[in-house]
Amino acid sequence: MSESPEQSQSQTSETVNQSQTYNVKVYYVTHNDDFSSKHLQPVIIKYIGRIYNIFMKNRIGKPDMYYIPGNRIYTKLWRDYKGHLLTFISDKSPSPMFFVNNADIINISENIIYEYDTRRLLCGDKTITLTGFDIIKVVDELEPELLPPMFAVICHRLL
Repeated sequence: MSESPEQSQSQTSETVNQSQTYNVKVYYVTHNDDFSSKHLQPVIIKYIGRIYNIFMKNRIGKPDMYYIPGNRIYTKLWRDYKGHLLTFISDKSPSPMFFVNNADIINISENIIYEYDTRRLLCGDKTITLTGFDIIKVVDELEPELLPPMFAVICHRLL
């Protein structure tokens, strides 16, 4: 049984809509922080049986910033108005932190895969190609334990 061109086109557009592809330029930005803001919110990531505690700065009128603290460093991720992914790394981890705002919960059941050779992040129905500053390589060298929550933030909050 043959398909009409309209049926074939309909199936193709459904397939395209199910999978999203992003090409994102990454910049490293020297951007010191003030952790005393009233706009900080805890974010709890549950990723394949593990819990990661990060926090977000809700910037009014600007894109939110996500802070991923580790034992030796913290990484900050946010987007600019052009859609670039901006990042900053520091060794001054903000600890302890007290929050009055309720936690945002990111619950991830699928495995997020990063392909080092192509710099592609495979997040379920999203494929994200990162160009520019190689934040994944740097964090992998400095504190690889931060990669799972970083992948979660990029896949489920920033894109």
